[in-house]
Amino acid sequence: SNIDRDYFGAWLSGFTDGEGCFRLYLNGNTKTPAARFFISLRKDDESVLFIIQSYLACGAVDHNERPLPSKPQSLFRVDKIADLAGIVVPHFEHFPLMAKKLMDFGLWRQAVEIIYTVNHRPIRTRWTVGERQQFYDIQDALHEQREYR
Repeated sequence: SNIDRDYFGAWLSGFTDGEGCFRLYLNGNTKTPAARFFISLRKDDESVLFIIQSYLACGAVDHNERPLPSKPQSLFRVDKIADLAGIVVPHFEHFPLMAKKLMDFGLWRQAVEIIYTVNHRPIRTRWTVGERQQFYDIQDALHEQREYR
């Protein structure tokens, strides 16, 4: 409650440049296009993930017990499309990323907008062939962009 929101917001964008991920995927058996923002850290650093969750007022912190010799991990994630479109995207527009993840965010944001539009139509309809193709094209571009060259 007594955090400097501007300072923390700028810090979060810088931290995300190094540790965050903007992911696009097909959700489970339905193969519905989906998006996720997440930050994964060693479990002994998870307190910062709870601060991020509190700051954004969305998302969840999960624990991932990895097999030895890996260290246990904690993950802050936001999956709800309304939170991605209404909280996460505006955050990174207000506090822009400055490294390579800026390009990832630009593509990811386009996909989030498409998913949000499809999910919030007055009459629930399926994805059109064109909308799915747009999502797949963005997903491919994001994957290609992440390849180390």
